[in-house]
Amino acid sequence: MGKFLSPEYRAYINSPQWKRGWRRGLTLRLLFGRDCILPIFPAHDADHITYRNLTRELPLRDLVPLNRIVHRQVITPLRDLLRWLLGRKLGNGVLAWFLRGCVLFWWGVIFAIVAQIAALMQS
Repeated sequence: MGKFLSPEYRAYINSPQWKRGWRRGLTLRLLFGRDCILPIFPAHDADHITYRNLTRELPLRDLVPLNRIVHRQVITPLRDLLRWLLGRKLGNGVLAWFLRGCVLFWWGVIFAIVAQIAALMQS
């Protein structure tokens, strides 16, 4: 049984330490409370992209902001496909880098928009 199904993991995810903790809170604010795949949706969960650092997670390294529907309809089927094509370990790694890349992409978009606004304000 994997960590995500273990009683210890479930207890941790349902604990006040997790729900009110800075790790989850900061992750949900990474993209101003938006989902990292489709930012038109609000992020409901700080999703674990790796369980290696459970209880010592860091945003972006171990956690990304996700909407529940996007998680269920996009991430779960994508994860299953990658695991089928590449094997469990490599598939999980590719998915983790994809999710990190999504966050960084949207940060780049936000930066470009802010730079354009700043340039317009100076002219």
